[in-house]
Amino acid sequence: MARQPKPSRKDEPRREPPNEPKKPPLKPPRQRKPPIKDPPPEPREAPEKRPPIGDPPEKIKTRN
Repeated sequence: MARQPKPSRKDEPRREPPNEPKKPPLKPPRQRKPPIKDPPPEPREAPEKRPPIGDPPEKIKTRN
């Protein structure tokens, strides 16, 4: 007995889904938590700038 070829699905009429209102999801969508960042480091106090030991360099005069 020879096998009969299956009719292609293109020939079938397209079934439209029934127009039912969508049900709301049971659970609300989960909010994404922002990634936990390390707390910013405390600003360190800059060491006091001391004038260099010895004669101060001569100031260069500039014209404005």
